[in-house]
Amino acid sequence: MRFLCASAWYSRSCRFLYLLKMQKMEVGGGTEGTAQPSVVYGQYDNNGKWKQVANAKDTVTYPVDNQGNTVTLKKTATPTGNKNEYKIDLEVITTETSSTKAGDAATVLVIDVSGSMGDCATCGNEKGLAHKIAYGHAFESRIAAAQTAAKQFIDAFKSDSAKRYVSVVSFSTDSRVACEWKDVSTVAGYKAAIKAIEGLSAGGGTNLDAGLQTANTQLSKITVASIKANAKNVIALTDGMPTFYVGGDGKNGNHGSTGCPITNDRTEASATTLKNSAALYTVCFGAASDKCWSDWVYNEYNNTYEYYPPIFDKISCSDSRHAQDGPTVGDFLKNSIATPAADGKTYAYNAANTQALMKAFKDITDTITEGISAGTVKDGLPTGVSFVGNAPTAFVKNADETYSWELIPANAKQGTVDGRTTYTYKVSYVVTLETSDPEFNEDIYHALNTETTFTAGGKVYKFNVPGVKGTAPRYKVTYEYTGTVPTGAPELPDEASYKAGATVKVAAAPTLAGYTFSGWTTSDAAVSSDGSFTMPSKEVKLTGSWTLRSDLSYTVHYYWNGTNDKVAEDKVVESQTFNTIVTEKPATVPGYTPVSADSKTITIGTGTNEITFYYYKNVTLTAEDRIVTYNGQEQTVNTGYDVVVKADNGKDFKLSGVDFKGVHASGTGKEVGKYDIDFVGETVGKTDTTAKYIVANTVKGTLTITPIDTVVVTITGNTDTKVYNGAEQSVTGYTVVSISDTNYKDTDFSLKAGVEAKATGTNASDTAYPMGLTADSFVNNNSNFKNVTFVVEDGSLTITKRPLTIEGQSSEPITYDGQTHSFANWWPVTPTDNTGLVSGHEVSGISYLLTGKNAGDYTGKFSGDAKIMSGEENVTENYSIEYTLGKMKIVPAERIAVKIIGNHEEVWYNGQEQSVSGFTFDVADNTVTVELKDGHYAIAKGTNVKTYYMGLKSDDFTINHKNYKEVSVEIVDGYLTIKRHYTPNPPITDKITVEITGNSDSVVYDGAEHSVKDYTVKISDSRYTEKDFTFSGKALASGVNAGTYEMGLKADQFKNTNARFRNVEFVIKADGVLTITQRPLTITAGSAEGIAPVTCDKYTVEGLATGDKVDSVKITGIQNEPGESPNVASDAVIKNAKGEDVTANYKITYVDGVLKAIEVLNKEIHFNYVIGYTDGTIRPSNNISRAEVATIFFRLLTDEAREQYTTTAGNFTDVKAGMWCNRAIATLTNMGIIKGYTDGSFQPNKSITRAELATIIARFAKLDVNTKTFSDINGHWAQKNIELAAGNGWINGYEDGTFRPNNNITRAETFAMINRVLDRQTESVSDLLPTSEMNMWSDNLNENAWYYKDVQEATNYHKCDRVGDSVYEKWTEKVPDIDWASYQI
Repeated sequence: MRFLCASAWYSRSCRFLYLLKMQKMEVGGGTEGTAQPSVVYGQYDNNGKWKQVANAKDTVTYPVDNQGNTVTLKKTATPTGNKNEYKIDLEVITTETSSTKAGDAATVLVIDVSGSMGDCATCGNEKGLAHKIAYGHAFESRIAAAQTAAKQFIDAFKSDSAKRYVSVVSFSTDSRVACEWKDVSTVAGYKAAIKAIEGLSAGGGTNLDAGLQTANTQLSKITVASIKANAKNVIALTDGMPTFYVGGDGKNGNHGSTGCPITNDRTEASATTLKNSAALYTVCFGAASDKCWSDWVYNEYNNTYEYYPPIFDKISCSDSRHAQDGPTVGDFLKNSIATPAADGKTYAYNAANTQALMKAFKDITDTITEGISAGTVKDGLPTGVSFVGNAPTAFVKNADETYSWELIPANAKQGTVDGRTTYTYKVSYVVTLETSDPEFNEDIYHALNTETTFTAGGKVYKFNVPGVKGTAPRYKVTYEYTGTVPTGAPELPDEASYKAGATVKVAAAPTLAGYTFSGWTTSDAAVSSDGSFTMPSKEVKLTGSWTLRSDLSYTVHYYWNGTNDKVAEDKVVESQTFNTIVTEKPATVPGYTPVSADSKTITIGTGTNEITFYYYKNVTLTAEDRIVTYNGQEQTVNTGYDVVVKADNGKDFKLSGVDFKGVHASGTGKEVGKYDIDFVGETVGKTDTTAKYIVANTVKGTLTITPIDTVVVTITGNTDTKVYNGAEQSVTGYTVVSISDTNYKDTDFSLKAGVEAKATGTNASDTAYPMGLTADSFVNNNSNFKNVTFVVEDGSLTITKRPLTIEGQSSEPITYDGQTHSFANWWPVTPTDNTGLVSGHEVSGISYLLTGKNAGDYTGKFSGDAKIMSGEENVTENYSIEYTLGKMKIVPAERIAVKIIGNHEEVWYNGQEQSVSGFTFDVADNTVTVELKDGHYAIAKGTNVKTYYMGLKSDDFTINHKNYKEVSVEIVDGYLTIKRHYTPNPPITDKITVEITGNSDSVVYDGAEHSVKDYTVKISDSRYTEKDFTFSGKALASGVNAGTYEMGLKADQFKNTNARFRNVEFVIKADGVLTITQRPLTITAGSAEGIAPVTCDKYTVEGLATGDKVDSVKITGIQNEPGESPNVASDAVIKNAKGEDVTANYKITYVDGVLKAIEVLNKEIHFNYVIGYTDGTIRPSNNISRAEVATIFFRLLTDEAREQYTTTAGNFTDVKAGMWCNRAIATLTNMGIIKGYTDGSFQPNKSITRAELATIIARFAKLDVNTKTFSDINGHWAQKNIELAAGNGWINGYEDGTFRPNNNITRAETFAMINRVLDRQTESVSDLLPTSEMNMWSDNLNENAWYYKDVQEATNYHKCDRVGDSVYEKWTEKVPDIDWASYQI
């Protein structure tokens, strides 16, 4: 069989874009330094993209059937030794077994021999003498092509070991058996079948129906009766629409040469019957797009559809489907005739020409047989890959640039393995990967082939396609000086090699004093403005040359000192020679003084070629004037100065912010008058602190002493505002706002004798309480000041009313129950500092009422006037009172029943019309009223002896029920009974007592509605019976929820209706009652055991009613440290199916669970949990791996924890069974202490970070601690765990407040953290044992190292005592170490 593989082949015109289309391998990450394979294998996905398949090899084997047959596809790429060149070896191995052909099989070939089968198989035209000239090809009839295909089918079964029965049925206008059943595996049978096929000829119509019926008859014959149905097949070949069918009378119905829906229906029916006996294949030869019928003309006179063929009489049919085109022949055969496609198996084929017909029969043959002996391989090369030499001669190039390789058993190497016949096909060729394109990517794998497939039996099998990495060529970039190279020229840049297309940055231009460099140039590539070029596919040389400079100059600058501000224009001297020595001296600049008068010398070309002189700006210092008031003492003043500079316009102006350090002026005087203020010491020639100014001159200032003048003192009495508090309140004192003369002090005056600066008051008032201060209240006490004036503003105290809120009582929503609900409580709102009722005060004089009965919203109301008393004193005016009114909402009740009873009466016939009217109603709430609607009447009337009814209906009444959401109505119709007149029995006046007892019942709540009804009657006189009275009530008590429900029986609901009894009394002995008791329910809190903190939010429920569910349960247990505690359930909420709270219907018993937290880390025994290295080191500064940390914590587990959680069943992809760290990692993962990465790996050898270790440690932490944070962990994935571990005191940050979570952690840091977790710390080295008694490490001998004690703690098994109540220990004895050699870290 032949297999055909479909894949894309890229057009050679797109070769230069191949890198954009080249398939890229998707490779999983590997360890750095791991060698990558030179050839990998993958397959193309549905989008045509090649992807590497993990662990894929060059060989893939597919199962073919359930008999054990397979197809093995192998494509191997091997480097040839030439760069980017590979040999491709293609191999296909198929198998067939005798067992697959051991069962007998039967096939009916149903072949169309109608007249059109004589037409050309290629174009469908009739045969002519000049057919080739007319149509461009030689003539071959369809019947001839069909004969060839049928014989090819029979050839496939020749010489088989099993019986292969074939029958040939031909059909045209009728059908006939051209060949009875023949076993074509025999020579005689084969020859007979071939002869029958060769004897077929074309002519007549197309009666596929007859052919299928005949085939069905053949399948029922005795010859093939023993063959199983799944080994029977029918192949029906036709070249056009069905035009005949077998009629009910055995005669053929037909439309001549035209199709008809009826013909299709009959044919489909026969196919349906046939498919019950065999698989039915169809081959539509050259007619797939032809219509089974075309739309005909409708004749409205005889209700038929009519067709007028060119040469036949008119054809008529009444089937309305003729109104439009029928299906195509191809669709009709596929959808209505052939066995439906299933499991990838096709039963309907379309063949446009002979080649397609042969392929269709070949595919059917492959499908019918089992196992594979041949097929078609489809192979190709993607853009960027080409053959070295030619393609294999066995390859046939296809239109899409792919190649087909037909596998024929005759060309195969055949063999036998385990009873199977094997067919091996091989071909080889050499390809090269083109890598010269600048865009070529060396870092990915490139597919060497397009999708490669093997097709057989209608199925497609895919090869694994090799992918390789290519190497692009490299080209050199070199540099060279041209011309004369001066001494001292820099070394040339190093040469380098680049791939074509790489961006190359040109080396920086060299520099050399006194020379100009031309720059690097090249003709080998185009250098861009940014100094780079794209590497071409050749070597590049860059050259440059040197030129001696002869155009140098120098510049003399005159700057203000400390700046680049010019004090004179620059002096530029041109035409200077390289290495010439020149000298300049400072120029004279008006208003400036040179910093230095020395000359300066430079050598041209060896520096900046600049000379700079700096200058101070000349200034004049003027001492500041001072005026002082006479004080009787000699006064000396030290003053500052003004800095004055001469402007360009000759005018003086002052400078601010200029300071001459140590320069000051001073003047002295006593008597009123003027004195000189002069500069102290040598001032001229000094420079300021910025070294920008120099003193060129000084000017004296003046000291003036004046007499004392008037003093004004401004005073304000203190004020305050206070809230009334029932006590006397006050404000005292005053404030001196200002004194006009600083020599006059507040001690120089006072209040007059008997005057006090104080305002007092108790009650609130709109008027402030004054102090009464005036100017006369103060007196000057200093005789040295004769004119002192006091300006006074009085102080005061304001007392405001105290806010008081009186609040009336409110109510939660109330469901209407017919009762009046009233609330009369009120209270002052709780006082604060400045509001509310003062302690000891009482409020009276008001009352409050919030009341309501009917459904609605109600607001409370205060009445009266509030009076507030403090003992016998009325202090009401001291309060500002507000009232808060309470609210109440009465919501309607759910439902009420109303019974409307029409009046009834019995009267004697009197020959006149008589009537009874009106009604009564019975309702449990008198707020419900019933009225007749306008135009409706409650009346019964009549004349003759008879009972007349009112005909009352609920629609006759208006029922007012605002206090209820719904009302149910029961109507008892009224009536009038007219009786024949007779003399009644004498009346009975004896007292009759009728005792009524309502029935009662008690049930347990179960969520369903329960009821109890009816009553029992006890009558004191046997002459009176229950027929003698009526009952107008409702003897029913019903309910769902737990509680007591009453019938509400009343004596007035019973009425005597027997007029003979004149003295009947009805007595309610007991009302009927339904009692629903609470349902017992047990809720048991769950129990749990594990690592602290241990919680369990689960619970179990026993006793819940059907339809109810536990909506929530409050679970409050938590065990934060090793030990046990109860897990407490409470506050359950239970709801029914409607979502209503039904908790009150249950009597709930809560049972506690148990929470047990086990001790996880062994803190009691101080064994060594780390061993050193065999070279005697501990390597404290080295990073520590994830596996090592896991092993440490595994060792530190308590026996209880290890027993409960230990396992070796890990699930990380990179931690295999048998690895030294597997048990530790698996166990801690099982405990939830450590986790892996999202890609399924654990990365055991990766250094652990500070954040990762903090996260592990935090899982042993107590939760009820104050967390500690760091400046660089906000938003970090481990923030919570870092803060928790830090809060427990187990980890520390750095001095700058950071934690540095992503840094790797060292072994010493790890030991320190773990020791803090275990409470294994010593305060000083002296608390350890002598070094001679401990394990010592060559790299841990410095006792001053911060980690010395932690390393010793981790590596020595010892006993110790706790030092007092501290966290520190003192070692007492060395214990032989535990041997952890198998877990060395």
